[in-house]
Amino acid sequence: MKKIKAFFFKTPSRSILVIYLTFAITGSLLLYLPISNFGNVSFMDCLFTSFSSMSNTGLSTVDISNTFTNFGLIILILLMDIGGIGIFLVFLSIILFLGKKIGFKERYLLAQEQNQFSIKGIVRHIKITVIVIISIQFIAFIVFLIFLSTNRSLFYFQDSSSESGGSLVLNALFMAVSLFTNSGFEIWPVIRILFEERNYFMIAFSSFLIFVGGISLIMGIGSFFDSKNLLNHNQKFVIKIMVYMHLIIWIISIPLYIILEFNHSLSDFSVFDKIFVSIFQTINLRSGGFGILSNNNKSGGALLFEMILMFIGASPNSVAGGIRTTTLFVIVAAIFSLVKGKNQVILFKKAIKIETVHNAFIVFISSLTLVLFSTILIIFFTPNVSLDEVLYEVVSAFGTVGLSLGITKNLNIFAEIILIINMFVGRLGISILLTSLIPKQIKSYSYTEIDLVIG
Repeated sequence: MKKIKAFFFKTPSRSILVIYLTFAITGSLLLYLPISNFGNVSFMDCLFTSFSSMSNTGLSTVDISNTFTNFGLIILILLMDIGGIGIFLVFLSIILFLGKKIGFKERYLLAQEQNQFSIKGIVRHIKITVIVIISIQFIAFIVFLIFLSTNRSLFYFQDSSSESGGSLVLNALFMAVSLFTNSGFEIWPVIRILFEERNYFMIAFSSFLIFVGGISLIMGIGSFFDSKNLLNHNQKFVIKIMVYMHLIIWIISIPLYIILEFNHSLSDFSVFDKIFVSIFQTINLRSGGFGILSNNNKSGGALLFEMILMFIGASPNSVAGGIRTTTLFVIVAAIFSLVKGKNQVILFKKAIKIETVHNAFIVFISSLTLVLFSTILIIFFTPNVSLDEVLYEVVSAFGTVGLSLGITKNLNIFAEIILIINMFVGRLGISILLTSLIPKQIKSYSYTEIDLVIG
């Protein structure tokens, strides 16, 4: 027993991997219970939906509104919230709420899960972050409850757990959690209806929830509301980079998307609506996953651009997947430094550690390899689908976005398992996967360097 425990919990990264796997599998078992569904779902569908919820992706092999009862939908809400906020953050918050102390091991695991440099002040940040998250989700719940209750004619709500569709209160709670955690799940197509009704306030509010969820939870949200501001200079610098990159990619993406889709999926919109839709879509594509435009009318350039945004994702230790914005930033900065002949990668008069630069390239290459290899395997197992459909599906799974070209429900079990792996790795980060499988070894010696002809 000790050997088994030592193997599965050998390193913090492996512990996180095992615990997340355990929660996702437990979630699938709960969804498979007779009380959770209407009996028209397989265990594989429940497993896929559970992993999609835990990874905040939104891809689904079933129609959740006609598959799961109110109890099952509540399970999905819990899975989305636990997966989005982080298992250890939720677990340690409960411990603090019960008035107990958090040990060094638990603090270290939380730091690993949330990609923190230090455990200093982490307990205080936990308290602030959880309070802010609960407050945001509660406000979102109230806003959607008011909207849904005043627009009942647009929806069809049930008050009985024996019928599909969910109650009004459950729909409001579901949307609040799904938007903040960037999960992309909807009981009813609320977001699409918002655009059809031109409800700009609710669209802007939904965009805000997706945007905030895409920012670092502890370092971003927690530190912003921390009056004591216990962060060191390095942490403040990282937060600045994360926020800047999050905004810059969003702002640059808006005009590009308008240009690419002006005469395609946006052709029926007014100029104002074209801008408004593009504002939502460009933040939605990096982690949200709420479908608002028909994929049939999109240009090839727009689909490729969408895949790039999904692959990049949002900020590290947020609810988003992908390679993360800071990885892209370091790679671009490294290329510019190399072209200029500099020996160091300089950002805002600060030199980035060479180990960080190496890690950024490892994450990028490993992620690209996973996506391409997964695409090849799915095409091999399901030859009736096209390359662009599969590549879009895989990138969406890895970026934990959840958008699809409509092939998710037609995939076989092998393809579904491959997508589950991509969703899982995309949510936790490929760094955790690599370090859990290949623990770092510290060597006290070095080898003779040689040169190679490249390029």
